[in-house]
Formats: sequence, structure tokens, C-alpha cells
Amino acid sequence: MIYTVSFNPSLDYVQDLDCVNLGYVNRTSGEKILPGGKGINVSMVLKNLGFENQHLDLRPDLPERF
Repeated sequence: MIYTVSFNPSLDYVQDLDCVNLGYVNRTSGEKILPGGKGINVSMVLKNLGFENQHLDLRPDLPERF
């Protein structure tokens, strides 16, 4: 078992745009909120490679769904 730790994880807010028009209001076509940070990213890569791992988050204010 491999353990990863995040002391300061983040939430990445990604917006999709079909095109950018300078000087005009641009509307998004979609958005996503993704967990980020070094420990979380390492844990996701380990999972994709088939390694059993557990991520430990030291910030209790992040939502459980991430």
C-alpha cells in the first residue's frame, strides 16, 4: 500500500469555450471542478497504473466527493 499526503490540495475550475471573441461577452459551453495538487495527482496516476494507494487529505473543508 502506498500513501500520498496533500497538505494544501486545490480544486481546479475548468471552463469550456467554443470560441473567444475579444471585446464581447463570451459564454461557456461547459464547466468542471476537478481535484488538484501534487499528492492528489500522484494518487490518480498510481491508481491508473494499477497500484493500490490511499490519499490522505489534511484539509477538512474540502468536499468529500473529491
